[in-house]
Amino acid sequence: LIMLLKITNGQFRIIQVLKRFTCGNGTIDVRMIVHLDLATNYTTARWSVVSGTGNYVDLRGSGSLVGTPIVEGESIHDDYYGSLH
Repeated sequence: LIMLLKITNGQFRIIQVLKRFTCGNGTIDVRMIVHLDLATNYTTARWSVVSGTGNYVDLRGSGSLVGTPIVEGESIHDDYYGSLH
């Protein structure tokens, strides 16, 4: 997980993230623009696949994300929606 940019806008923080998933014989890199609500710790995001290795070298896809806090200020459960092809 790499956070590239943080911008605070009142009650929200906008974070540009590059996240790497390791899945069996390869990796998937996903870029996200995350909107963190500082009052509730809930997040929403748009995501897109930017690269892959191994079995995922030709993978493409995009979608949205909804994050629900598990432990406030420490951890968030992310649900990804969209398509991969």
